[in-house]
Amino acid sequence: MIFYFTGTGNSQAAAQSVAGAQERLVPIVECLRKDSYDFEITDGDALGFVFPVYFGGLPLSVEQFIGRLRLTGRPGYVYGLLTYGGFAGGAGSMLQAALARAGLGLDAVYGVKMPDNYLVLYDAPTEAEEQKILKNAGEALARIRTRIVLRDRVMRGTALPVRMLAAALYPGYINGRDTAPFHTNDTCIGCAACANRCPSRAIEMRDGRPAWVKDKCAFCMSCVRCGAIEYGELFTGKARYKHPMLRKKGHDAHGAAGGHETHGAASGHDHDAAGDHDHGDGDCCPPEGGHAHGAASAGHDHGSGAASAGHDHGSGAKCH
Repeated sequence: MIFYFTGTGNSQAAAQSVAGAQERLVPIVECLRKDSYDFEITDGDALGFVFPVYFGGLPLSVEQFIGRLRLTGRPGYVYGLLTYGGFAGGAGSMLQAALARAGLGLDAVYGVKMPDNYLVLYDAPTEAEEQKILKNAGEALARIRTRIVLRDRVMRGTALPVRMLAAALYPGYINGRDTAPFHTNDTCIGCAACANRCPSRAIEMRDGRPAWVKDKCAFCMSCVRCGAIEYGELFTGKARYKHPMLRKKGHDAHGAAGGHETHGAASGHDHDAAGDHDHGDGDCCPPEGGHAHGAASAGHDHGSGAASAGHDHGSGAKCH
């Protein structure tokens, strides 16, 4: 069984890449939205947690889920797979601590670099950059899958300066996550996809338009997959990234200016894909394709390099 948390598809694709043919994949977002935390696992089976690194640490949604998880059965091998744009920071140690509080051990922590998608600070990668990162990620995930099958015991060591940097950055995530700057532009069609997949239930539809009804959210950027969602003026003119597995022509990007996710984008970045197999997250168009299980190319969620202040999810601080 694999529990995964994703905002723009990268960690979902990573989970699918390392999963066995009959392995159950459980989206943490869906569990949080439905208050569903009871699961049964066969004694001795492997149990995985796949998620992005936020500010060098653990996404609050993942920590909340693990704290509420009620597991019947004892796994024989527990691992974490971290997706990030720059570095894993202290996320592995934070996962280990969260699992210990839940009565579970941690046998291995793996990591894989994915395309950055934290638009608050960074531009989405170009098509060429994205393809290169995903190619390397696919190769890395194939190796990780082999190590998981063999049940390797490997914990990612983090140098003291990196741990110190992550510790300094993580409060920026905890204390940030403000929803006030979120709003829609005039391309919003009221499809409710953003509200339906928000893990924090921070978005409600009012008069046919999304409204942010909580002061803070998970800051997973899943709503930003749609080009109708803005954050102040920080996203204006920027392409929107989501993993190719979730792309469909003319979908999830009403009016994004970059070409990644626009209706009828001419850049070719928004080609038909394997289908938005996002486990009922409420996308505005129905899935066109099948499950990307075992896909060689996978993605990550929010991450890149920067040790600056404010919202810095990933690489030196942020990721999803």
